[in-house]
Amino acid sequence: MKFGFSLLISILCFFIIPEISAEWFPLDSEQNIPTLKEFRKNQELLVECMNREIDNGEHRQDAKGNIIFKPFPVCRETGKPLSLKYGVSEDINCTIPLTDEMYHLFQLYVHEDAPFSCRLPISAEHDSVVNGNGYVPMDLNFRGVLSDSHTHIDTSMNLLIVKPNNFNSIISSVGWSSSTNTTRYVIGDYMTLQFAVRWLDVESQRGSGHHFKYYNDGFYSLPKNINDQGITASQLLFYALITVLFTGAGVYAVLYARFNKRLIRDLGFKPVNDFGVAKKD
Repeated sequence: MKFGFSLLISILCFFIIPEISAEWFPLDSEQNIPTLKEFRKNQELLVECMNREIDNGEHRQDAKGNIIFKPFPVCRETGKPLSLKYGVSEDINCTIPLTDEMYHLFQLYVHEDAPFSCRLPISAEHDSVVNGNGYVPMDLNFRGVLSDSHTHIDTSMNLLIVKPNNFNSIISSVGWSSSTNTTRYVIGDYMTLQFAVRWLDVESQRGSGHHFKYYNDGFYSLPKNINDQGITASQLLFYALITVLFTGAGVYAVLYARFNKRLIRDLGFKPVNDFGVAKKD
């Protein structure tokens, strides 16, 4: 009886539960793979962020119910909203004014009442962005301490963008505070955000086997050792020292053996121990 019931459940699951299959991300508004055009090296990518209410952090929507995104605040250094250069790892500063609205938004971000949700386009093709979900999220995680009169914020940000190794698009991106220092801010101050932007070429792993139009699907996992992307100067020096030591030891062993043999053969000396020689009787 128990076996029959289990068999019945298995048969029902086979027919009722749909097959689970991998699906490309992101899709456009019609649930199709968007048209992707490769970026050029150094091409500027505009950072857009979710427009939020300052009282509760809720995202704002337009008349059609779409979430409103707007460009990142204007940087004092450039006079333009924050943008990134495709494929270029660099350190950049973006100084923004802490208006009353911006200050209260950062209080929400630091207290984690609302995420600082931004996005980057995945294609240089304009239509793929306009007509669908041609973006990947880029959440910026700020840490700090709130008080009644001011806020301490860690403004040193690591910004990591993962890209396919064989196609100039974007897989994922994220930013997070990463220093041991915070700075005290009040309304009306200027706040300098220090971004350490790093791009990482990654090969896909554990793909579904599906063939897509642009690049391989699957898990673009980070390498176990980020330094696998290249040998640093300190690593190169270490390997050079090891090579010199082993080479020197080998040369010493060969010369020591030949020297001992010559002493025994030509001068009549024989080794007393490993470190000296003595006259042969």
